[in-house]
Amino acid sequence: MALQMAVAMVNGYKGHPCLQPEPLRFTQQALIDSLAMAPTPVGNSWMRISLSALAGLARWAHSTGQPLTREHLLCEETRYRYIEWAGPAKGWTETSKNVTWVRLELIGDFLLGATPRELRKPTITEEAPVTPLSDADQADLWVWAKTLSVKKRVKRMTAFLALGLGCGLTGGELTRVKRDDVVIDEDGAVHVTVTSPKSTRTVTCLSHWERRLADIVLAVEPGHILTAPWRTEPGLHSSNESVRRAMAKNPPVLMNSTRLRNTWLCWHLANGTPLKELMEASDMKEANHLHNLLQMLPPTEPERTARLLRANPYRPPMTITIPETDMSVTVHFNDEDQV
Repeated sequence: MALQMAVAMVNGYKGHPCLQPEPLRFTQQALIDSLAMAPTPVGNSWMRISLSALAGLARWAHSTGQPLTREHLLCEETRYRYIEWAGPAKGWTETSKNVTWVRLELIGDFLLGATPRELRKPTITEEAPVTPLSDADQADLWVWAKTLSVKKRVKRMTAFLALGLGCGLTGGELTRVKRDDVVIDEDGAVHVTVTSPKSTRTVTCLSHWERRLADIVLAVEPGHILTAPWRTEPGLHSSNESVRRAMAKNPPVLMNSTRLRNTWLCWHLANGTPLKELMEASDMKEANHLHNLLQMLPPTEPERTARLLRANPYRPPMTITIPETDMSVTVHFNDEDQV
């Protein structure tokens, strides 16, 4: 009986205000075909939200001359463009945008043949340590993120990479860091203050990521979130949910916040950052996870191992060019760090 009432509700729907025949037909047919995955019994609330989301999408597309096909209207890029337009045009709150996005994603994924299992297939589990990214992997991911077709996703993913690989933040922390939490000092170093209910800490970005992170920070308005610069408060979706969607866009390598954090941790472990300082910067209370990551580090050359065990870091020769001449001098350091 509930299903029959739902079908009657769809067939009697005209839109508010009334839709033109083409977008109305799209809305009705799409929702009728979506009833197969609706909750049982399907309720009025589910139907109203679905009709409103589909009708708004179809009305906008029809008014802008877009094709009213499912492949076009329900693809992720079109849904993103609609939400970006509707927010300011309709004065939507963040809650309204999130509710509409979730419903269109649910219907679109179902009608276009992508099941939740298929969508989550590329996702790497957060619980288990994952192999750190190589330097080449990181470079490829950055180029991929910068060239994504949706501007919102470019901003989200570049900030996600810079904070994850540069500062080793957790998935939850990535969604909370705001412009006001970051300080760029006179030397160009970038310091990120991370606040949780239990503690506050400051993490200094790795030097090879600080320029990219600084550029992102300077482009964000005060009070706004770095990984979602159109927001002042975190959205309903987790950071890994956002990455899961991006992973459907042919990335060069799979990743999530855990893999980015592990890459950051492994860099510090491999380069001799003191364990106490590393655990404080990463907000770790136990070293068990670091023990697992040690198995993933590349082997150290015997000469470097010997120098580290002697507490005598190697300093490579330094070449100095004499000003206003063509002469240069190579300086070598001895075991006492003297020239």
